[in-house]
Amino acid sequence: MNIQALLSEKVSQALIAAGAPADCEPQVRQSAKVQFGDYQANGVMAVAKKLGMAPRQLAEQVLSHLDLNGIANKVEIAGPGFINIFLDPAFLADNVNRALQSERLGVTKPQAQTIVVDYSAPNVAKEMHVGPSAFEPSLAMLQSVPWSSWVIR
Repeated sequence: MNIQALLSEKVSQALIAAGAPADCEPQVRQSAKVQFGDYQANGVMAVAKKLGMAPRQLAEQVLSHLDLNGIANKVEIAGPGFINIFLDPAFLADNVNRALQSERLGVTKPQAQTIVVDYSAPNVAKEMHVGPSAFEPSLAMLQSVPWSSWVIR
């Protein structure tokens, strides 16, 4: 489970319920300092400017619509309109346990991407070196990684 994506979705829903447009960006990020919680929602300020509202007033409305039961044990407004989110330790422990039981440690498999490897011939006009002969097979070996979704051609 991607916690940041989950929080972004929840904050986005609360922003929309508070009157923000459907395409609003919640800007949920991990906090740089522990006193600001585990995550911060900084998008309230930009949305408030678009709506012509005071950021703190919009943040209060967002908090009234924000449902983080079982996810966060504390949510607060800081400064002019930042929303600080403190995750519930039980929620984190549950996510760690689920990740440990998963074959991929909870990491979702990305969409397949195609990587084209060009096996070029050495330039006979230049001094020979090991670069081309070592680099290209190394790229091709990426396809053998079991969790990879890459298609090497």
